[in-house]
Amino acid sequence: MLKDNWLNTVTSAGYKFTFYITDSDVWNNPFAWLAPTDEAALSGGKAVIIAEDGVEGAYNIQNVNISSTTASVQTGHATVGSIQFDLNESLGFSFLDKILTVGAQLGKASNGGSNFGAQLFVLKLDFVGRDPVTGAAVKYPNSFLYSMKASEMNGSLGPAGAQYFMIMAPIEKLAQLDSVTTDTVTVTNITTAQTFADELAIALNKDQKSKTAMATNPHMDEIKPLINWKVQFDTSANIPAIDARKVPGFDLRNCPWAGVNDPGSGTGETIDKAGVRDAVASPETQMTSWIADQLNLNLPTFAEHNVAMLEKGLTFTVEVEQITTMTGEMHSHYNQEIRNISMMIKLRRDDTATPLNEDSIFALRNKREVQEERFESQILPGLVKKYSYQYTGENTEVESVDIQLHSGFFNAVSPGVGTYYADNNFMFESNAASNDLPSEWTANPHIDTGNSSTLRYLSDVKLDKFNVNQNSIFSHTTIGATGQQVNETTDGSKIAAAALAAHANRLVDMQNIKVEAKGDPVFMGTNGKNLFNTEADSVYMAFVNFQPDPEDLLTLQRRGPVDLITTGIYKITNVHSKFQQGKFSQTIDAYRDPNSTPFLLLDTIMKLEVD
Repeated sequence: MLKDNWLNTVTSAGYKFTFYITDSDVWNNPFAWLAPTDEAALSGGKAVIIAEDGVEGAYNIQNVNISSTTASVQTGHATVGSIQFDLNESLGFSFLDKILTVGAQLGKASNGGSNFGAQLFVLKLDFVGRDPVTGAAVKYPNSFLYSMKASEMNGSLGPAGAQYFMIMAPIEKLAQLDSVTTDTVTVTNITTAQTFADELAIALNKDQKSKTAMATNPHMDEIKPLINWKVQFDTSANIPAIDARKVPGFDLRNCPWAGVNDPGSGTGETIDKAGVRDAVASPETQMTSWIADQLNLNLPTFAEHNVAMLEKGLTFTVEVEQITTMTGEMHSHYNQEIRNISMMIKLRRDDTATPLNEDSIFALRNKREVQEERFESQILPGLVKKYSYQYTGENTEVESVDIQLHSGFFNAVSPGVGTYYADNNFMFESNAASNDLPSEWTANPHIDTGNSSTLRYLSDVKLDKFNVNQNSIFSHTTIGATGQQVNETTDGSKIAAAALAAHANRLVDMQNIKVEAKGDPVFMGTNGKNLFNTEADSVYMAFVNFQPDPEDLLTLQRRGPVDLITTGIYKITNVHSKFQQGKFSQTIDAYRDPNSTPFLLLDTIMKLEVD
């Protein structure tokens, strides 16, 4: 059962921001120190409040913008990309002086000095209101906490005081910046995915120690590095079997590296007698995407598993989550805090993949029992919202909707069979279904099988007499140079697997929707948690829209048939949250799930209710 927007369940709904400067302990785990109360952190000298709505007047926060994405090209997983806000100081221009003073007290000073970039900040967001029955003050069950550092600050001074425009880098963005190589990193003795992770950690730490020693004192052998690296696998790397879809279990960690004896092939033959492999990351390489590329391209059994699962409309893609923790110790040379970065390798399931052949596409999209089972097992766990828009009589949330159709019915989808061209393209046959209507459709009393030649004008078409199902006509995708690299195996499945990963992390599709709506706490991201407070790999929303009654367009504007072009299941990709002058609103970007057929799921979608 879907939850109603919490802000609709209370009166005098509003939001409250609290802005802290903290020490490393609080920054690493703000949930333990700042929620539900911050008293322990404040009384223990581990945090200081900079601004607090309705309490602290010397500094106040305005015009907060928080951008989140569910499928980042860099990370693959849900992440808060940026946080921006205005910080107003009513008297004076003392913000920087006070921050550096407090920062020194919190341990962010060394060698007699400190810097603004080293300071640690946490932004806390609470939603508040009053109980509609008792009038008592109530608070949303969860606080939203964002650990971050200042990326950019612009200050201006006027008669009314000072104003600072702040651009903050959340915790994951910081890890992305730290994980860009400056020198060549060579990973040796790779035999499996697990040994790749182990050897990569050794190589990164060796490189970091070498760089730190050279920068500080080339004669010192023992010196603390600025960054300590770990590379490890999340529990999701071991995929459990999905009995309902007949998907076998799979363990990424044990996959043999390309060029190594592959027991998964059943042949027992050694592809390359060398038995081990090396991998090289060039300078200026972003390690998150590099790790994902290496695993996608060099694990034949994983690639084969992905291509096989594509027939069921599933694919699994490697994602790497960076987790940064501060040690509380300032580095004597860099005047930055020594930190630990863990590169967590995960597997994420994508349910929007397109099968390779027409029969599989037809079975997946055009059979009611398959659609209903897929909705219950794959869509519903990640379904966070239902929006009812025009002519529904139920709209309390949506302000406007934009529908975008890209590339004239071309859709970037997962590659499969076809011809590989030198211009980096896979070209495919049409994925349009047969002209024969499925039995599900022909049995529907609303299907009009009459002769369309009797129609004279487009306006004469009765939409309630036809099934409308918009699918792409052709499939097309482009693979970059990295994705095309195959080694001794000459196995095209690895190229396909790389394209599958790119497809799973796409932010647009053939049909896209942009919804401007009243803000909802369910869409607020929290570091250390899944972006939308769901354990599902993908996040969806249902959207319902009706056509007006063609017989009553100008008077009562009664509801006509369901608009099956806009109505359906959408996968959410981006959420932009805006807090301005007491108003909370959101812009939600999503694309239509190509494997959900609205006509067959219409009754299910219409019955979705909030409790």
